[in-house]
Amino acid sequence: MAEPIKISELTPDQLKQAEGFLIAQKKWNEFFNKKSEPTEFEKDYYKKVYSEKAEREPVLYENLRDMFWNKAKEMNPEYKVHDPQTYREITQYFLNPEKEKGILIAGGTGSGKTQFFKIMQISLLNLRLPAYRIVSCIDVEQAIRSEQAQYADFAFGDMCFDDLGTESAETVIYGNRVNVMSEVIQIRYNAFQNKGLKTHYTTNLAPDEIEKRYGTRISDRLNEACTNYFFEWDSFRN
Repeated sequence: MAEPIKISELTPDQLKQAEGFLIAQKKWNEFFNKKSEPTEFEKDYYKKVYSEKAEREPVLYENLRDMFWNKAKEMNPEYKVHDPQTYREITQYFLNPEKEKGILIAGGTGSGKTQFFKIMQISLLNLRLPAYRIVSCIDVEQAIRSEQAQYADFAFGDMCFDDLGTESAETVIYGNRVNVMSEVIQIRYNAFQNKGLKTHYTTNLAPDEIEKRYGTRISDRLNEACTNYFFEWDSFRN
């Protein structure tokens, strides 16, 4: 059994890869603030991250767990978990390539939903595993409304949409009132059905609130394409 990999034991190449990922993520975020084609750097990054998986040594649960907790403590020395079993289940999910669904984490403000996905994103890259893009739903809505992005921009690669429900419920585009995230969820559902792409979400909304805001059809799409987890503990920020 392979020994867990610690951040301090990463090779210079692995650290450089992680740094490159952070740069690419920043560039992707900046893409929402300008209307232009992706740069050659971004195209190369997407090609590498979302291409067929290269053959590699199997990564054990202990490897990812150790990497996750090292990164968590590095980002927040006070980081803690109230339900280790839930974290274990979600962590094991990312090691199982047969898992077809994404993950939706619901919970109150400050319960650690967003931080979990950010830590896991970096941990996966440090272990040379496929990761996902993280974008906030507010940024998505604003980018579509201002024509700085198109719906097609969200139709490729695995993605995590952060804070579902915090974006504007209605957006006026060419005189029509639309719910942008309803459209994006449908696009991601089609990508799930046709290409097996995974989509993750974080939200403060309860299941009945999701149905009320986005409709039964979209709520059903989320339930079909995602496994739901609930962070039901108090805020870490208290």
